[in-house]
Amino acid sequence: MSWLTRFHWLTYSQKLEGALCKICVLFSNECIGKGSNQKVGALVCKPFTKWKDAIECFKLHSNAEYHKLSILRKDEFLKVMDCKKPDISIAIYSAHKNLVLENRAKLVPIIETIIFCGRQELALRGDNESGHIFNSSADNNDGNFRSLLRFRVQSGDLNLKAHLENAASNAIYISPIIQNQLINICADETCDISRIEKMSLCVRYIEDCRIREDFFTFVPIYDASEKGLAHTIIREIDKLGLKKELLVGQGYDGALSMSGIYNGVQKNISDILPQALYVHCAAHLFNLTISKSCTIPEIRNCIGSITSIISFFQKSPIRSEVFKKFIKHLIPGTRHETLLKMCETRWVERHDSLLRFKELYLPITNTLRELEHHYNLETSQLAFQLSKTITSSSFVISLYVTEKLFAITLPLCKSLQIINVDLSECCEYVKNCVQVIRSIRENSEVEFHKL
Repeated sequence: MSWLTRFHWLTYSQKLEGALCKICVLFSNECIGKGSNQKVGALVCKPFTKWKDAIECFKLHSNAEYHKLSILRKDEFLKVMDCKKPDISIAIYSAHKNLVLENRAKLVPIIETIIFCGRQELALRGDNESGHIFNSSADNNDGNFRSLLRFRVQSGDLNLKAHLENAASNAIYISPIIQNQLINICADETCDISRIEKMSLCVRYIEDCRIREDFFTFVPIYDASEKGLAHTIIREIDKLGLKKELLVGQGYDGALSMSGIYNGVQKNISDILPQALYVHCAAHLFNLTISKSCTIPEIRNCIGSITSIISFFQKSPIRSEVFKKFIKHLIPGTRHETLLKMCETRWVERHDSLLRFKELYLPITNTLRELEHHYNLETSQLAFQLSKTITSSSFVISLYVTEKLFAITLPLCKSLQIINVDLSECCEYVKNCVQVIRSIRENSEVEFHKL
């Protein structure tokens, strides 16, 4: 039965059996009063038949709060039915849509600035990125990223200015952690809001006797098969106006779909362009090698504990502040105030994270001991567990062994990722790494004594 039909039926029933307030029948709640524990009676749930008390009852009913609320609901309902007012679902959708657009407007200049720095090969970070972005002193270099954001504001970006000035401290979206997250979203394979998978296309070439490596575009992927990806890459090269006959190399990770010698993307492209030799990314191979070497239980547990502690500090501003207090007290000369997150895929960042952890080990242990007595039960328990873990001899020895080997391999790892990577130089780094590690093994007693 439609609302309109029910409305007329209630009018008709009043004449035959008794009086009903059709507005309350349609629009009131089943229960009323304080705590909603009083059921509605005559004129709503059952017809009114005591006609001798009609005037008094009708007057009381018309003054009742639930009757007035029902009238308001009725008026709103009729406005919607007569198209004088949009439906609430449409209003909610419009509000949500406006909120989405507003949030995107805040993020767009931030993302564009990160991409600009990437295209121009500019470092994002500075010496000190703490404090409000507009309170940076002249003698403090807080990096290209924050400087470019200020420049955009000075050039008239009012939306960005309002966001940076008024946003809550935990929702400005310009911290190093957010920068890394946005970079990871932009890099490798990406998915945009339309849920279409995309692939980034970078080109390496020589210009004026200099090696160049530039990001070109994101390519939508509609066919994720090996043959489909290969044809997508070649089609995009043609679309960009590049001569595919000059394509002499192709580089991917070692995934079978990309590197397969029979049906991989590289094989499909080689069938079309035989001169395009496939090279497994050397930095990726090196990452895999180090990763496999860290399956020794003590080393694996050490890295896992470091990851847990980094997460423990980053999840709470209170914990971070206690940590900063001990850093200033125990290592006043350092410019580091935070730990670096352990990257799952880029092992060069794991080098830096581990070195930073070792440098700040003393403030970390003191922070955990203080947080053991924190009023928050979760913080107290986790701090106690982590403190016991990282002060054990097994952890300390594993930390120093891992840090030493990571320090040895760090120059090689970084050299494999630079744009103008030189094969002979990398081979020299490899030779040096092998010699140093072999020397450590041959003199294990002396080396362990040093640790």
